[in-house]
Amino acid sequence: MLDPVRITAPASPLVTVAEARRDLKVDLPDDDGLIEDLIATAESLLDGYSGELGRALVTQVWRQDLPCFPASGVIHLPLAPVRVVSSITYWGLDGVARPLSAQVYSGVLKAASDPYIKLAYGQSWPATYPRDDAVSVTFEAGYGAPGDVPAAIRRAALLIVGHLYENREAVTVGGPAYELPFGANRLTSNFRRVRV
Repeated sequence: MLDPVRITAPASPLVTVAEARRDLKVDLPDDDGLIEDLIATAESLLDGYSGELGRALVTQVWRQDLPCFPASGVIHLPLAPVRVVSSITYWGLDGVARPLSAQVYSGVLKAASDPYIKLAYGQSWPATYPRDDAVSVTFEAGYGAPGDVPAAIRRAALLIVGHLYENREAVTVGGPAYELPFGANRLTSNFRRVRV
């Protein structure tokens, strides 16, 4: 299975510059560019397939390609929470790409940690042309708008922004070295998806 590809990024950042400035107790807009970069960094640490949580946070569109339909009858989706499956397309044995009828699968089960699409009762997957992307599932994932993301995750993002704002160098001199704030790790621990 290939890594999923993000098709459409979130329309809004997880936290705004104004929220970060308030949290940092920064009144002047002089550092707004830096704060925007730090928000993007915090979001990339937490969000998406390569993020620490293995979740989509603010609504975004992803595509998962598979070499064939799974014999188990279940397509596991790589990100949670899944809001909707936009399309499933496949390459038929004739080498032509076509959409899969929604009647073939029973829809997305919005499991918190392992969303999947299940083959509908009495249905079977069509045969596919042999290629790495023979099946493509396009889906919308995320909690919704930034305000819909759990407060603990948003707080963790602000803690990371604060940590990076105060510690702009790769090493510390004259004091103890430390990693990502414990608070951010603890706040996000319940939301981490474990991949097998």
